[in-house]
Amino acid sequence: MNESPFPFAEKGEWVGHWWLPENPGNRIFGTLRYDGRGNIELKLEGFFGGRNMADVGKVTIDNQGNIARTVRSRDLRISYDIIYGVSDGKEITIFNAEDKSSIKNTRWCGVNNSVGNCRISADFLILGQHVRNTEDKLFDGLRVSVDNLGCWDSLEGGQEFKFSALGKSVEICGFGSSEKPNQRGPFCQIISGEGFSLQEALDEVRAIQNFISFVVNQFSGIVWVQLRTGNECLDLLFLPVKIGVGTGVARGKFDAELTSNAFPIDIALSKWFELVNRAQAAINMVITMQFEKMPFIENDLLMVTMTAEVLHRNLKLGGRPYVNKEFKLMREKLLEAAPDGYKEMIKSSIRNELTLRQRLVGLADFVGEDLISALIPDVEYWAKETTKARNYLTHEGKVKNQSVEELIAIVDVTKAVVVLSVMRYIGVSDEYQKIIVSRHRQFIKAVLRAREWLTPPSEEITEEKQNNTNA
Repeated sequence: MNESPFPFAEKGEWVGHWWLPENPGNRIFGTLRYDGRGNIELKLEGFFGGRNMADVGKVTIDNQGNIARTVRSRDLRISYDIIYGVSDGKEITIFNAEDKSSIKNTRWCGVNNSVGNCRISADFLILGQHVRNTEDKLFDGLRVSVDNLGCWDSLEGGQEFKFSALGKSVEICGFGSSEKPNQRGPFCQIISGEGFSLQEALDEVRAIQNFISFVVNQFSGIVWVQLRTGNECLDLLFLPVKIGVGTGVARGKFDAELTSNAFPIDIALSKWFELVNRAQAAINMVITMQFEKMPFIENDLLMVTMTAEVLHRNLKLGGRPYVNKEFKLMREKLLEAAPDGYKEMIKSSIRNELTLRQRLVGLADFVGEDLISALIPDVEYWAKETTKARNYLTHEGKVKNQSVEELIAIVDVTKAVVVLSVMRYIGVSDEYQKIIVSRHRQFIKAVLRAREWLTPPSEEITEEKQNNTNA
């Protein structure tokens, strides 16, 4: 088994012969290069084959019977699903490739295809085997190393974790191995009895990367990926969102220790896989919300409110406001009484769904009163002001009677509630959530801004709260 993975940050070059699976007799000499930044390029001393000009472009016939052909630049593109190669005895598979040669060198039938050079870019590269497609479950496992995975390295060193998640075997290995010549730091190995397709393997890699990024609150790069088939580990190269540098722990020792204690990896990662399985869209939005820099506060406002709404819906934290039978009857009565010109509007606007305000309160309840009370002075007021800002922005194009400072407070607090909700789901205890809220800058800023901008004025405090204050 190949134990020495190929890192994304390293350059590579493979000289050999290359061909299309459907035409193995036409083997062309060339060089495959990977630039260490996710870009894959194949340069051939010739071409795979031509294209009949009669098949290119759109043919039209006018009323007089004149025939015309319209050829656009995209019609001249030549793409290949799979390219095979061999370099020094190593089998190589290239996926999703496109000919980037200049138009003057474009190959047409009847042209000598052995003259000139061909330049091809690709999305994916597998080193070690000829793989037949991207859809079949060809791999029984994968390995991935991500920056900051070393946060869970034990103080004694060498500890490994093994557990099950959604019917798959998950193992965290390689701790204390950064000095070994055949290892490149800690990595996560996943074995599945059902197998993985290439796309499914990429989804697993992304889930692990997002988990570690969420936990350490720092978007963590992918260091290397291997696909397992039988006793072989095949190196996979592509353009990840961020390339890792092999940093076991990018933060201080205290943060690493807090992270490993607050997020026991066997429990937290197992729950994370469950969360991704039931709320993939919400998790994608949470990661984007955390790490994507928005140019304007309005972008942030829309992002955090959409994320909160989708997360609440995916977690199924609340049912429908009305019994379906009663709601249907009420809706029918309204439609009967409404003038004809208003029926369609009523159909589209009256739905048996929770409002954003109700979903925000639901997320706060899910986090828990003890923790939320330390973060938000008044949950109902925060939910009301957040909903008002979102509604004015989406329906009228601008917020009304709310300052930029208040919008920043709304964004920070809503983001904190979303993050705490995810922490709650993946098993972070109340004790550690309180420590994180009290020590991490993201939450400290949210608390301070909430006190300044999301404390309701005296006239809006509920009668019950006013009585408690007077008492």
